Amino acid sequence: MSGVDLQGLLQLIAADDGTSLPRAARKLRLGQSQLLRALTALGGHGAAGAAALIEVRGDSPQRLYLTPAGRAHLERDDET
Repeated sequence: MSGVDLQGLLQLIAADDGTSLPRAARKLRLGQSQLLRALTALGGHGAAGAAALIEVRGDSPQRLYLTPAGRAHLERDDET
């Protein structure tokens, strides 16, 4: 995912659903544009429908939310 750990991003959002894009980028030690590019790349790529796991809302600042599929994905991983 363009240098971004999808599982780490999902866990970060789960811990703070609605986290701002700038805050998520800081915690992942990425630039905001790098994180946005990675999220955009998920739209056409990514295994198991990864684009459906995260929703970006708002415009100033953009906020990241887990979708129901994102929550289910994390729950499955926790069970493994």
